[in-house]
Amino acid sequence: MTNTKTARQSEQLAARPGRASALFSAVLAALGLAILPPTASAQEDFFTGRTIELLSGFSEGAVSSQVLQELGRTVERLYPGTRVVFRSNPGGSAALTETMILEAKPDGLTLGTVNNDSLIAKAMGEQSFDITEFDIVVSVSTASRVLFANPQSGIDSVDDLVGRSEPAFFPVRSTSSGMYYTGLLTNAALGTRIKPVTGYGSSERELAFMNGEVQLAFLAPIAAARTLEDGTSVALLSLIDTELPAYLGHPPRLSGMQVNPEFAWVVEFFNLMAASSTLAVPKGVPPDRLEALRAMFYAAATDPGFVEWVGDRLLLDQVRGADLQARLDEMLSGMTSFAEKLAHAMDCGTQLADTGSACSN
Repeated sequence: MTNTKTARQSEQLAARPGRASALFSAVLAALGLAILPPTASAQEDFFTGRTIELLSGFSEGAVSSQVLQELGRTVERLYPGTRVVFRSNPGGSAALTETMILEAKPDGLTLGTVNNDSLIAKAMGEQSFDITEFDIVVSVSTASRVLFANPQSGIDSVDDLVGRSEPAFFPVRSTSSGMYYTGLLTNAALGTRIKPVTGYGSSERELAFMNGEVQLAFLAPIAAARTLEDGTSVALLSLIDTELPAYLGHPPRLSGMQVNPEFAWVVEFFNLMAASSTLAVPKGVPPDRLEALRAMFYAAATDPGFVEWVGDRLLLDQVRGADLQARLDEMLSGMTSFAEKLAHAMDCGTQLADTGSACSN
């Protein structure tokens, strides 16, 4: 009877806020029962009453910028008392935002977008830091890396692309863009003859694809759905393993194809590079605060209300920060020098695009 009464009192105390929680702990201690360690919610108490600054590498009107703003509002809704102030990047660059994050105090109150392409930028000597110098909090979405061909190309399948004797033109912004590297790295992995052609912005790429000026392209979701429906494009190949929207059908994945063993790392690199709206903090944030941030922002990214709001604005692919960081570390740990690996693969991809001849080891 005494034990029953004590248990009932313990349950009543546990249900009361404030002072009751301390009394409940005292009761458990008096009974010789173990007290459970703090949970993630206890760690998140640090952010109650505080302001988190969310720095964006996107301009104010960009879709990704709007999605990150909504992510911040969702954090505020899920964690009352925590404020998230969103800072867009008018006229700036992704590298500028990353520099601001690196220079911020490592207290967990400043986070922002980091670009996975920074691995390439550092390897090519274009900037002095890359994503490995941050702790990743969460990745919200993925870039749709599906390669399309138009009817004028005569390419109906990935086998046609691999067996093509002539180069297939692929529009990109510049030689420093992620798409430029993607085209040549695909050549190295698959032996294709994709030839990136520079000078095409977003709208120009779609127009060039539609009028047959180029044979291949990555298409934005709206353009992809429209061209597939009217038969003016074919989804040849998905360079990433993310589950794709139903309207894209089931194009073969690069990871399921026979690739050059020397460049097998390209497959995982594409998956990592496609992670988008990736948020990170500077190194040095206390571990409990980092884990709290990761829990908070992953909860927001997977919240049904947030998912519904995003709709088809972006291709959501929410990845926990610790998981993405582990995959990145694993890929790089197998290389003596990422810069050397990248340069060799780019040389091979360029040779294939220009001449069609196989690469020497």
